Amino acid sequence: MSSSTALTASVWGKGKQAQMISRPLRPGEEECCLCQGDVPALVRLKGCHCSNYAVCLACVENLRANNIYRSNQGVTCPLCRGFIECYEPVNRNDPDSEQLEALLTEANRAARVAAAARAGTPIANKPEGSQALARADWGCKSCGNSNAWWSPRCTECDQPGPSPAPAKPATWGATEDVRQQIQVLRHPTMQKAFSELAVPITQQNQLGDFDESQMMKRLRDYPKGADKLLNLVKALSDPAFFRECSTHIHGNFTVQNLIEILARIRNSLSSQKPWAIENFKRFSRGLDPFAQLLYTMLPMATELAVHTQGTYVAQKLIFYINSQQELLDVCRAVLPDTVLLLQDDKGKFAVKKTVEALEELHARGPPCYPVVAKGINIAAKAFLPQFNKAMFAAGNNFGASVLTGIISMGIPCFESLDLSSRLATKARQLLTKGFYGLNVLSRMINSRGGPGSLEWYSEHTRDLLCIITMQILDMLPALAMSEEPSKREVKLVKDLVLRLAEEQEVLWIEEIIGELVNKGDELAPNKDAIDVLVTALSVDLLTDDDVHLHLLQLRELIGQAVYAIADQIEAKRGTNMQMPPLRYHMPSAIQPETRWWFLGGNKIHPPPPPPP
Repeated sequence: MSSSTALTASVWGKGKQAQMISRPLRPGEEECCLCQGDVPALVRLKGCHCSNYAVCLACVENLRANNIYRSNQGVTCPLCRGFIECYEPVNRNDPDSEQLEALLTEANRAARVAAAARAGTPIANKPEGSQALARADWGCKSCGNSNAWWSPRCTECDQPGPSPAPAKPATWGATEDVRQQIQVLRHPTMQKAFSELAVPITQQNQLGDFDESQMMKRLRDYPKGADKLLNLVKALSDPAFFRECSTHIHGNFTVQNLIEILARIRNSLSSQKPWAIENFKRFSRGLDPFAQLLYTMLPMATELAVHTQGTYVAQKLIFYINSQQELLDVCRAVLPDTVLLLQDDKGKFAVKKTVEALEELHARGPPCYPVVAKGINIAAKAFLPQFNKAMFAAGNNFGASVLTGIISMGIPCFESLDLSSRLATKARQLLTKGFYGLNVLSRMINSRGGPGSLEWYSEHTRDLLCIITMQILDMLPALAMSEEPSKREVKLVKDLVLRLAEEQEVLWIEEIIGELVNKGDELAPNKDAIDVLVTALSVDLLTDDDVHLHLLQLRELIGQAVYAIADQIEAKRGTNMQMPPLRYHMPSAIQPETRWWFLGGNKIHPPPPPPP
């Protein structure tokens, strides 16, 4: 082991223990990818994008020690800069695994606390006599799969979790009276619980207008005023009772009203901490009342999403989530069943709301991109084994919104890149899917690489453009002459030309110009088609001689009309046209001369996995 690494780890207090369990590499083992000190990589980092990499225990302690004086909300991976949420032994069958897990206990506890703080629901200090438990993912001992803490069974092998749900006080149970009160039409008895917090209910069984400041004043001045409301949450914390009420023809309205009130209470709690809410967290893993209902719903999310009444409860909970961790957990619960849910008239709305929530988070900027990519990539994983379902989904509103989300937000996850590559090879079929297929194709064309560590993605988007051009090259003149009123197809061709020029794929631009010039006599009467041709001939990658040669070919077909086109090109190109600097050291491997090799049945290799 590197002495400097062990010394730094000793600052945290476990450097000697790290040295004690260190040993020479055994056959088949990997060395630590950080210190590379001929010691086995015993710990796998979970939560970031580098889950395939493993490090030694000394490096784990080194990372934690170096994070003491930083302002980060948790330990970040040195390879991808994502937050580390859990440390797991690489091989649970190793004789040292029990000793290793014992040494990782403190590191995992700190990671859970940091993850809860980032999610906006910090774990409460455990008071005397409480049942508060931390929220940490658990690894299945049968298959080694990592499962969410709220998942009662393994998502891979369906084995039960390592421990049952924490015991709750007897008062948290659902009594027969509560059941009748929740499941009665218009829930008149429950309205008293709402009115005690200054929340009126209209005759249409909807929440009336109410002042959140008045509600918070009631919570602050009359701590017992929230008892009836919180008793409902405690009763609904029982999964069986929550399922029963959410799928009841009348009870689901009560649950929906309760969810909306709890969401508005949470939004008003940024600076205030009413005693009733803080006391509730003592017995709910540090979760506030809204989060308690959300995580009660997640194990049955797919079941509720396709239910006639339960779908409205699931959608309302998804709509009101306000933290990144909650959104990621919703993705882990809903999006693995994307294909199944998109085929259901109710379930597709749950998928759409989840994707819309990811889009809202994505709009906040680069700091949120890793979380969004991790969430939407789950949907890409669901489509890959059933690619024919992805092509079917591209032809409707709900499926197309998921696919466009994968294309635009799935950076830098490998499954999203793989799915987008497969969709690009089916560009001709996407054009037959009408408006939604055209939208998916347009999103792929207009995708761009990211800055910094995502520059490699630019090469992938360039290859996508070349694949799409190869597939639809002979269709471009017809698309450019489309008489569709919205001009979507004309815009698609123009965007393709401009993006190829941006990626400096001059050979493909020459091919497109050749296709358009060959149809010059048909293009001449169409103003939009001529505009596309002028755009292609005006790119700064072409020399004046190249443009002149194409115009001579065009004159043979349309005669004197070519001079008006030449004037437009000259006005766009200007007199001091200069070649731009090279963007890449070499062009894409997919070029016109290899087109027939690819179309002849030879496979296009999938993109390589993203670098660490």
